[in-house]
Amino acid sequence: MRFRFPTDGGTSADGEGLRRVASLWCTLKGTSQTWDAQSGAYKAEPSSEAVYSFTAIDLSHGTATLSGNSGTVDVVVVGGPEGLLFIEPRQMNPPVSTHVLPNRLDDGSFFAVGVRPGYSPFGGAPFVTFLIGSCRASS
Repeated sequence: MRFRFPTDGGTSADGEGLRRVASLWCTLKGTSQTWDAQSGAYKAEPSSEAVYSFTAIDLSHGTATLSGNSGTVDVVVVGGPEGLLFIEPRQMNPPVSTHVLPNRLDDGSFFAVGVRPGYSPFGGAPFVTFLIGSCRASS
C-alpha cells in the first residue's frame, strides 16, 4: 500500500463521499509503545495488523457498529467532509479512536489512523498503540 496524497489534501468530493458511506472496511498496522519503569522510557514494538469494519454508520444520530476480532460493539461517530472519528468506549481502559480522513490513497481507499491507549490490569504498565492504514467504503 502506498500513501500518496493528492496535492490539494483531498477534494471536497472525497469528503462529501465520506459523509455518505454506510460501511467502512479497515486494515491498519503500526507500533505499540509500553512504559518500561526500569529504564524510565517507552519501549516500541511492532503491532499486529488490525482488521475491522464499521457498519450502520449514521452521522445524524452519531452511531455505528464496530466488528472485529473481539466481537461487535456500538461506537460513537462524529464528523463530516473533513473526516470521520469513531470512538469505542471501553470499561477497563480509555476509549479507542479511529480517524478516517477524506484523503484518497492510490487504491481509492481512505487514509485512516487509529489510537489505542491502555494499561495492563492490576497496576500494569501503560501502553499506546498507533496504527496507520486504510478503509474501503461501501454505500
